[in-house]
Amino acid sequence: MQTNRTDWNSFFSTKGVTKSHRTVPFMPGLLLIVLGLTLLVAPKFVLGVIAFCLLMFGAIFCYIAYKLLAFRRQVQNLTKNFEQGFSASGFAGHKADIDITDIESKKIVYH
Repeated sequence: MQTNRTDWNSFFSTKGVTKSHRTVPFMPGLLLIVLGLTLLVAPKFVLGVIAFCLLMFGAIFCYIAYKLLAFRRQVQNLTKNFEQGFSASGFAGHKADIDITDIESKKIVYH
């Protein structure tokens, strides 16, 4: 059984859509004309869309700020826990146990 394949060039030509890039520079101007006509016909709709966008941007920015503050809190807790003490290979030490002022008097033995 043979399937019919659609020829995309004939599809675009019959639907009135061209694949040419000559119309691309006109798109911003056409968009502004359509927005202007929409504003003339339905100003409440346009204001509703703008208000919705502003509300969504505000909600997104609040969410991002919340996540950044939570991340900052996690980093502060991590650094506080790291400053309180550490454990390496069974040796538990605290920053008060380590004396780095008198290193030259200590004997270093290599095994």
